[in-house]
Amino acid sequence: MAVFKADGPLFRSLLVHFDSLAAARAAAGLPGSRRESEWSKERVLDELRRLNESGASMKYRDLLKAGGRGLVDAITEYAGGLQRARKLAGIATPKVVRNASPAKLAARARPAKHADQDRNRHAPYTAADVIRILRALHRTRPDITVMELYKNSAISAIVRLFGSVDHAVAAAGIEGWPVRKFESWDRARVLRELRANARRGIDVVTPKLRHACFTYFGSIRAARTAAGLAQLAREPWTKEALLDELRRRARRGDFGADLRSAARRLFGSIENARRVAGIAGPVRVWPSQRAMAAWSNAKVLEELRKRVAKGWVTDTIRDVCRERFGSIDAAKRAAGVPVRVDMLKAAWVQRRAKADARYEWRRWSRDVIKRKLRAWNTHRGRMPRDLLLACKHRFGSLKQACAAAKIEPPRSMANAKRPTRKKAA
Repeated sequence: MAVFKADGPLFRSLLVHFDSLAAARAAAGLPGSRRESEWSKERVLDELRRLNESGASMKYRDLLKAGGRGLVDAITEYAGGLQRARKLAGIATPKVVRNASPAKLAARARPAKHADQDRNRHAPYTAADVIRILRALHRTRPDITVMELYKNSAISAIVRLFGSVDHAVAAAGIEGWPVRKFESWDRARVLRELRANARRGIDVVTPKLRHACFTYFGSIRAARTAAGLAQLAREPWTKEALLDELRRRARRGDFGADLRSAARRLFGSIENARRVAGIAGPVRVWPSQRAMAAWSNAKVLEELRKRVAKGWVTDTIRDVCRERFGSIDAAKRAAGVPVRVDMLKAAWVQRRAKADARYEWRRWSRDVIKRKLRAWNTHRGRMPRDLLLACKHRFGSLKQACAAAKIEPPRSMANAKRPTRKKAA
């Protein structure tokens, strides 16, 4: 492999400290390349000058098309690239023309009458240029659509100078152009398109046809039923149907990669499904799976812990865990890492415990409430909220609860009033 492909920084450093790659090889005491007998720096520069005088293109692509692969490689090795070689040979860099319109390309193909025209060749579009381009397109492409016109290189100038395509077309004196194609759908066309796709064996429904099916029939299934066609939806795979399909595909040399999700759901992996189906021959596995096949269960669990700590588990690790432990959750439990199901259960238990603690006063008996009221009566502070709610729940009111406990009710009911929720603003 060439140096400039294998190590770009090394190649650029060689050009800084040496005149060429050949000079760097000579300074390092390395043998020269195979092209040293055919090319040299002087011959490369002479060849470039000769091609420039003959009017040939000096671009990489044109040189390769002309069969100059050896010259291109020699330019890279002895001059450090085409741009550097052009400078050493005293050749001007060719101008690059991007997104030129057909009208401008035709104008550039004609010889310029004055030097000012040649200098102003890349000048920005003017209103007259835009009108001339639109009229030329109207003559050459009368059936062009609005979307195709927006792909033209002059579209930015059209919008900048006239505001929109319609205003520019009106300024050019053109009517009924560009063509605007509006597709009209009805029930008959929807049925006709579905039947035509079925005859051609096309099962994919385009977005426009899908929208029309939902508009006129409510669903694609109803539209296909009205068209007398079989439904595209397939019944879920069963183990027997999947094994039969794998055997049928194996007879024609198909591995059944598109059945991987169904095989993983029913058998754990596509490899297990092929083994159950009795399909002979090597089982295709990924290189990473082939490397993990030699791992022990302890190694798999260790790798699973690392992946969980990083926050993501690859599909390969998941497949190996399903094959070794039956499921990814079982592998996580064996590895001692949190499982999503267990985490959800723990969160639910925690929320339930908080709810139980919040409504614990509902389980208080009348004797417990009386005891708590007597304890509160010793200091006569602010009554706790749960005690107020318990009195209301068991006795009907705080006054009746205090009478049952044989204590004097609070003189000011402000500190014993049941708290109310604030109304939304």
